[in-house]
Amino acid sequence: MTTRQIRDRWGDSLLTVLTVLLLVMMFVVAPLQALGLFEFQVFELLLAVFLVGGVFVMSGSALAVVTMLVALAMIVTGAILRLRSLRSSTLICSPAPGFWSASRWR
Repeated sequence: MTTRQIRDRWGDSLLTVLTVLLLVMMFVVAPLQALGLFEFQVFELLLAVFLVGGVFVMSGSALAVVTMLVALAMIVTGAILRLRSLRSSTLICSPAPGFWSASRWR
């Protein structure tokens, strides 16, 4: 089956699934991700991959897929940088260095 045949046969259903997927990403996953739960970052990446595939089937355009893949790469880069900043901020904000520097001046 070609993408054109899939689009003709499943087009309306696929649009509904993509809409529900987008709603879940915006109103369920994004708020939970904002709370700092790492599991939802992974879940968001998986949903984004499905979204890219659905957009490719619906549009049939290579330009749309390239654009979505660039956006997906930016999401992955942001997630990696966020994880790195969490690790470094944990080290910087721990009370031990402040205690050490305060005890040093006595």
